[in-house]
Amino acid sequence: MALTILDDRASIKAAIATMHPVASEAAQLLAHRLFENPNILSSDEQLGNELLQACAISARRAGIQDASTFEAFFQNHGQSVLNVAASIVVYTIKSERRRRIWGWVGKAGAVAAGIAIGSFFG
Repeated sequence: MALTILDDRASIKAAIATMHPVASEAAQLLAHRLFENPNILSSDEQLGNELLQACAISARRAGIQDASTFEAFFQNHGQSVLNVAASIVVYTIKSERRRRIWGWVGKAGAVAAGIAIGSFFG
């Protein structure tokens, strides 16, 4: 899984706008998981499992239950789900660091992460 990190808000939002709606939801779910446990990014196996789970949950919610249909969805959209989710996390962490350097007070970690993720999808 080679990551392509989008480095600015506009490119992340543009990527989300062009994503399949099920893939967009999966990216949002995966981003939440990555904020909950950033160590996931250091393990290819764990990252792959989280990616697969986020895609499976979103596909199931959208009514995709056939294994071959899900496999096709995952092959077509899995990498973009991973790239967008990781980009959101990296961008948000960098932005938060910049705010701290300038002395701005941030919100509690989980709340800030939820707000940051929601701001890309809203």
